[in-house]
Amino acid sequence: HINNVIRTGKQPAINFAHSSIRSSMLEEIEALETSLSLTSVTPEIIWELGTSLAQKAMDEKLPIGIEIRIGELCAFCFAADGVTPNTQNWINRKLNTCDFFGHSTLWVNEKTGGDASLLDTKYGLDPHLSANAPGGMPIILKGFGRVGAIAVSGLAAHKDHELVVEALRKLQTKLNQPG
Repeated sequence: HINNVIRTGKQPAINFAHSSIRSSMLEEIEALETSLSLTSVTPEIIWELGTSLAQKAMDEKLPIGIEIRIGELCAFCFAADGVTPNTQNWINRKLNTCDFFGHSTLWVNEKTGGDASLLDTKYGLDPHLSANAPGGMPIILKGFGRVGAIAVSGLAAHKDHELVVEALRKLQTKLNQPG
């Protein structure tokens, strides 16, 4: 169940040979992506999203990199202590995958049954420029659609994903407060 994946950071033990189970998981992830839609995307909102994640990284000494793209432009980028060039490589790969599929890299991971080789053999993506590792999420503008993506890398992939989900939820709560 997707809530278990988000809460625990661990993949459930599911036999993905059953397409109905995979389809159900994909639908749950799509519902999560939609639930994280924003009512507005401005430079100030992107700054708030990025700096909240960066502050968490500094407070908790998380060796993560963060990038937020709006369209093709980098709107926010951060590298905490411990980040390496390989971290940026994973961020770019996650963002490229979000752009190609229009979904989170968790969705892509489920779609491929965890088999990263399918990105190349089935979808024609360069394996050096794409990844099905969770941690990338589309930025969706309510009433419009996908306008960008955010990626975190540096921890276990499902922890990267969890950080993004948590940050988007906190941002939604803050934006929905009166005042």
